[in-house]
Amino acid sequence: KVKAIVSSSHDALVIPRNVILTDGNRRFVQVLEDGVKAERDIKLGLETSTQAEVLEGLSEGELVIVH
Repeated sequence: KVKAIVSSSHDALVIPRNVILTDGNRRFVQVLEDGVKAERDIKLGLETSTQAEVLEGLSEGELVIVH
């Protein structure tokens, strides 16, 4: 077995990939803003099979709707 670390991030905002929605090339999540569901476009960084790093469009502490 060989394990190689190709890339890493520190202090990254990471979300489960199953909350990421797509429409063509658009990637977005649904968030709860003042009790109302809203869509938020996001820009992703590093991704694994289960998680994705959010570079833009979402802040720590925001409520993401899980499907």
